[in-house]
Amino acid sequence: MNNSVPLDQFKSRQSGISFDWSDPNDPYLITQIAERMLIMLRQRNPDLARYVDAFAIAMDVAVVHCNGRRLRLMQLLMSDAIDFASDMFAIRAHLHRHTGKLPDDVRLIFQCNDHKPH
Repeated sequence: MNNSVPLDQFKSRQSGISFDWSDPNDPYLITQIAERMLIMLRQRNPDLARYVDAFAIAMDVAVVHCNGRRLRLMQLLMSDAIDFASDMFAIRAHLHRHTGKLPDDVRLIFQCNDHKPH
């Protein structure tokens, strides 16, 4: 089973959630981030990993990145395991799936410094 995320899935949908890429490499980096997270889950908790797929992980990261909380994607991808897991689990736990936003009090290690709370 191939869990890679097809880049053509990252097209804007008819919803309030935007997929406005600041860089054409964003979908590729997000795919790599999702695949790294899935590998980490499989290594540390194979039972949990059965219920998660790369597409769902990629969508969470893409939604956060494109809807008010730009991420330093390359730095996230290349980060150590603890910082990587910290941001990825914070996104998973706190993402509001109807708006695509994180609460202002959730601070990510790899968010761009230009984020201003409402």
